Amino acid sequence: MKVVSITTFDIGGGAARAGFRQHEALRRAGVDHWILAGKKLSADPFTVEAPPMRNSYVRSRQASLVRQFAIDRNRTALSDTWFSFPLRDTGLAEIEQVRSADIIDVQWSSAFVSLDGLEELFALGKPVTFTLHDQWAYTGGCHYTAGCERYLTDCRGCPQLAVDPIGVPAITLQLRKSLGAARRGTVIGPSRWMHETARRAPVFAGWRHEHLPMPLDTGVFVPRNRAEAQRHLGLGPGPWRVLFVAERVAEKRKGFSDLLEAGAKLGLIAGRPVHFVAMGTAPDRPADFGVRIQYLGKLDDQKDVAAAYSAADVMLLPSHEDNLPNTMLEALACGTPVIGYDIGGLPDAVRPGLTGKLVPVGDVGALAGAIREVLESGASESWRGSCRSLAEAEFSYSVHARRCIALYEDILRNHKASAVGPAGTGYDRVLWDACLQLTVNRLELRDEFSNEDKKTIMAGRMEYARLADPSAGVLRPGSMWV
Repeated sequence: MKVVSITTFDIGGGAARAGFRQHEALRRAGVDHWILAGKKLSADPFTVEAPPMRNSYVRSRQASLVRQFAIDRNRTALSDTWFSFPLRDTGLAEIEQVRSADIIDVQWSSAFVSLDGLEELFALGKPVTFTLHDQWAYTGGCHYTAGCERYLTDCRGCPQLAVDPIGVPAITLQLRKSLGAARRGTVIGPSRWMHETARRAPVFAGWRHEHLPMPLDTGVFVPRNRAEAQRHLGLGPGPWRVLFVAERVAEKRKGFSDLLEAGAKLGLIAGRPVHFVAMGTAPDRPADFGVRIQYLGKLDDQKDVAAAYSAADVMLLPSHEDNLPNTMLEALACGTPVIGYDIGGLPDAVRPGLTGKLVPVGDVGALAGAIREVLESGASESWRGSCRSLAEAEFSYSVHARRCIALYEDILRNHKASAVGPAGTGYDRVLWDACLQLTVNRLELRDEFSNEDKKTIMAGRMEYARLADPSAGVLRPGSMWV
C-alpha cells in the first residue's frame, strides 16, 4: 500500500507536526507512506517538496496581495486565528508520488492546494481522504469559526472580515459545496468534536466520515524527574509550576488572557506560590505579571519540549476552540495532568479523576478553582501514572498505525472511482475574480487611514497595476490579474 499525504509544510506548525508524526508511525509499521509538501523543512527522505506553482511568480505575488489587503488588514476583533482562501494551483496531480499512490490524503493545505487542484486529484480515480486539523476545509475561509455556524448555510456576512461587499466567503463555501457534491471522499476527524462537526457540514454531505486520533512518539515524550527537568530549563525550586503552550502565546482562541485572569485569583496553595511558564512565541508586549510568569520562547529540540512538560505540576489549556491539541497529548505522555475548558477535543483525553479536569468554557473562576483543587489534593503527582498510561494506550505510534492501516485497507476494498479522466475546472477562476475584486476595494484610499497606511496601500496599488499590465503606470479600476 502506498499513501501520499499532501500538506503545506511537513513539520512547521501544529497541524504539520501531527501529520509528520502519523507519517513516522506508518513508516515504522511498514507502510510506503510519503509526504508531498509545499515547503519541506525536514531532512526526511520520504518527504518531497512540490515544484513551483504554474505561473509561479505572478500567482505568488497575487496571492500575497490578496492575503495582505483582503484578509490580514481586513480582520475584525473576533478572531486572529489563520484565515485563508484556497487560491493556489500547484498541479499536484501530475507529480509522480501522487500518480503512483493508492490513497491520496489531503491534510492542512492552506496556500497550497486550490479547488481546481483538488478536482484534479479526484479525477485520478484514486481514493481521496481529508484529514482535518482545523475547520477550514468546510468553511468559507476561517480555520476556526469563533462560534459562528454560517458554514452550515451560506457564510454570508462573515463576522471575521471587516469589509466584504463581494461576499468572498459565501462564494468560497458555495464552490466547495459544488465540488463536494460532485465528488466523494473520506473525511477523517482526529477528535470526536471535529468528526461530528464535519458530519454536519454541507460541504461533506454524503461523504464517508471516520474518527481517527493523531499520534505522538511516546518514546520521545516520556516522564522525567520534575526537579531535574526544572534545572534543565533554568527554573528554580519552590513554586508550583503551571505550563501554558501555544504556537503564538497571544492567539485569542488559545485563552492566554484567561490564564492571566485565573492566575490573578490564585494566592498561596499549600504554602507555595503559583508561577506560570509559557512556551511558544511570546506576545509583542508580554503581560505584566511580575515574576509569576516566565517565557521559555519557542523550543525546537523535542527533548527540551518534553522537559518543559515534566517540569510542570499541571498544564493549563484554556483554549476556546481546539481540535486534538498536540500539547495535550504531549503533556499526558510526560505524566503531566491537563486542566482546561470542556471544548473541542479536550474531553477525548482529559478524563476527570485520572488525567485532569475540565470546566465550562469561559468560567475563569472555575479554571482557577480547578488549579487550586488539583495542586492542593496532590493529584498533580498521583495522576502521573494514569496520564502516561492513557497516552500509551490511545495515542502511541503503534496503536495509531494499526487503526490507520485498517481504515486504509477498508477504504481500498470499498472504493469505486467516480470519474477517471480530465477534471472539470472553473472553480479557481470564479474565486480568483472574487478575491481580486475585494482586494481592489481594500486598495481604495480613505481619509481615515494614517499616512503609513496610505503609503502601504499605494505600494500595493502599484504592484497590482504592474501585475495586471506590466506596461501600465497606473491602476485600471476593475482590472483583473487572471
